[in-house]
Amino acid sequence: MPTRKTPPNIILIFCDDLGYGDLSAYGSVWNQTPEIDQMMTEGLRFTNFYAGAPVCTPSRAALMTGSLARRVDLDLDAENRWVLFPNASKGINPTEKILPEILKEAGYATAIVGKWHLGDQPQYLPTKHGFDFWYGLPYSNDMAIRVNDEPILPLMKNEEVEERIKGGAKNREHQATLTQKYTEASLKWIDEHNEGPFFLYLSHTMPHVPVAAREAFHQQTNHPNTAFGGSIAEVSWSTGQLLEYLKERGLSDNTLVVDRPVFLIE
Repeated sequence: MPTRKTPPNIILIFCDDLGYGDLSAYGSVWNQTPEIDQMMTEGLRFTNFYAGAPVCTPSRAALMTGSLARRVDLDLDAENRWVLFPNASKGINPTEKILPEILKEAGYATAIVGKWHLGDQPQYLPTKHGFDFWYGLPYSNDMAIRVNDEPILPLMKNEEVEERIKGGAKNREHQATLTQKYTEASLKWIDEHNEGPFFLYLSHTMPHVPVAAREAFHQQTNHPNTAFGGSIAEVSWSTGQLLEYLKERGLSDNTLVVDRPVFLIE
């Protein structure tokens, strides 16, 4: 049981391409996100904030380093594209001290579950940059590599491919369980480290295109694109699962939960 002297656990939830107006508490009339809305009611809701960039790699670079992406050379890839692509020659600078490394020095166990997108070569992987554990995709889910004429996404566990998932818009059903898998992996990791302190970076793939969600969540949205609305409903469900776990284990009073792109703190 944590004491007042125990540093707070930290859970940072980061959603890919989730807009300010996509949550019901921020005005969406299409998407219902009751679990995230409850988090706002019980905690704090911020309505004015800065994002490091409007696209994947530079925004994540800013989040992890606290610097603008241009200062850490991740505003463009080696071919002047806005984000890193598979087999990129660039990635997070090995000499850059990023958030999990700082927290590890303070005694935290660290994990990333979900999308990384700061380099997919061995020297750039999250386990080489302060994360004890990683389960997720190295880049966006629209960046599948063709293997035997099939678009394949590598679902990683630490530095090994755990599963090969079919990518692309024609294979949405193969990505529909990603949010569920991320949630289960997050809860399992927290359960193994609940004596704390721990830092979990839950970096959802959704609702990046091609958006996907389990069928039950398609019924929980009025959005014309039910896959998009369903993916947001499932991310909200995932947040609720984490919050419920923290309450059941008596961890909620000593855990800081931050949900981005809008900032929500319990």
